[in-house]
Amino acid sequence: MLTTWSKLYTSQIRKGDSYAVHRPAISIWIIGEAHFGDGSWLHVFEAHCCRTGHTLSPNFLILTIELEVFRNLKKGPDWDSVGPGLRKWLTLLAEGDTLDPEDLPESMADADVQEALEIMSTFKLQDRERILYDSRQDYEWTRNAEIAEAIQEGEKKGMQEGEKKGRADGERDKALSAARNLKRLGVATAVIAEATGLSTVEIEEL
Repeated sequence: MLTTWSKLYTSQIRKGDSYAVHRPAISIWIIGEAHFGDGSWLHVFEAHCCRTGHTLSPNFLILTIELEVFRNLKKGPDWDSVGPGLRKWLTLLAEGDTLDPEDLPESMADADVQEALEIMSTFKLQDRERILYDSRQDYEWTRNAEIAEAIQEGEKKGMQEGEKKGRADGERDKALSAARNLKRLGVATAVIAEATGLSTVEIEEL
């Protein structure tokens, strides 16, 4: 952060220019919610030494604007303490998504505000398009995951059924082999059927 400020500060002049043309390097933070909790919508911070209190430079500043606190100014006596120009632009930032370009307060009915509202509308449209795109992507990812899971489940079930059928076929082959041997030895069909679980018809056909 300090490096960025330094670049902003030193890049203002060219070789041979006077340092008098320098202007402060100010970072402005727009915060949607109340952050510091002291009731002030504007804070000005500067870099200073925590041990001695020595200020690094008065030309490096951070300005924070809390829009939620600014909105609440309308309900109190401090509203008039904000200059009309600043009040106009802060109102645009704080309430721009609810302002009707065709029905603006007189204090905001100018070409600059109209242009700003058109730009904000474009951003909102882009946001909606992005949300729709993200929703479609989420649907596709979810759908593909469900398909892949179904395929894996089907393959697993198929393997289980194949293994089950293989075991059944193997048991039957063993029973048929035992029945042939018993039949060759002259064992009665009924006895072979009881021993192997085969039907008498199956044994007689061997």
